[in-house]
Amino acid sequence: KKKASELGIDIEELQNKGELPRPAHLKDIETTALKKYFTPKALKLLDEYRISPNEFNFNHKITSSEVLEFIKNNNIPKKTKLSANQLAVIKNVENAIKKPTFFIFEEIEIQKKEGIKLTAQLIKALANAMQKNPLSRSVLQSNELLTYPASNISVAVYRDDGLYMCVIKNTESKNLEEINEWLKTIKTKQLTIDDITGSTFGISNLGMFNIESFTALINDKDSAIAAFGKLQNKIKVSFTFDHRIFNGVEAAKFVNDFKEECKN
Repeated sequence: KKKASELGIDIEELQNKGELPRPAHLKDIETTALKKYFTPKALKLLDEYRISPNEFNFNHKITSSEVLEFIKNNNIPKKTKLSANQLAVIKNVENAIKKPTFFIFEEIEIQKKEGIKLTAQLIKALANAMQKNPLSRSVLQSNELLTYPASNISVAVYRDDGLYMCVIKNTESKNLEEINEWLKTIKTKQLTIDDITGSTFGISNLGMFNIESFTALINDKDSAIAAFGKLQNKIKVSFTFDHRIFNGVEAAKFVNDFKEECKN
C-alpha cells in the first residue's frame, strides 16, 4: 500500500477493474506502475538494455524517445545473449586459430554456367579435385590420419538464424543441378547434426557481396578451406591449408588439379 501510494496507484480501483489481483503484492504494484508510466516501446527498451526503471522520474508518461536519449547520453550497450550456434562458431574459430596453417593465393579461370550458382560449380570442381588428392579427404585423429573415400565439403551458408558450415556429402557423385538444389534447400531446412558434420574440406564464397578476395579459417577438423571472391575476368581464391596434413608440394598439386577442374 505504501509503494502504491508513492506511485499514485489506487489499488482498490484497479482491482475493481480487474487490472490488479486480490490480494495485490508488491510485484503487482511495480508491474502496474511500469505500464502506467512507460509506453510499451519504452518498456521493451528497458528490457533490451537492462535499465532499471528507477533511473526515470515517475511523474509523466515516459516514451521510447526519452529512453533512447538516456541510452545515448549514458553510452549504454545493448546486451544480446549469444545463441547456441554463435557459441559453437566462437569455439570453432578459437580452435581453428591454433592450427599451423599456410596459404596459397591464386586466380582461377571459370565460365559461369546458365541457371547454376557459381558456388555450385566451385563445389563440384573441389569435389573432383579431392578425388585426385587423398589428403583433402583426410582428418587427423590422435596419431592417425583418417582418409575417407567421399568428397564431403563444408560450405559457409548464411541463414536467417546465423552462419553455418553446412556439409554436402558424396559430392563427387552429384551433378551440378543436384548441388545447385542443395544450396537452395539448405538455406531454410531444419538442420540436423548430419547437416553440419562429416566434412574434410571447406569453401566460403563472398563474391556475391562484391568482395574481391579474403582468407578463411579452417572449419572444425577439415584439412583446408578455399575462400572465393567475386568473378571478374578471373576469380581470386585463397587456400588455407592445415600444415599438419598438407605440405607445400601436396597443396600445390591439389590447387593445380582444382584449376583444371574449373575449366570443365
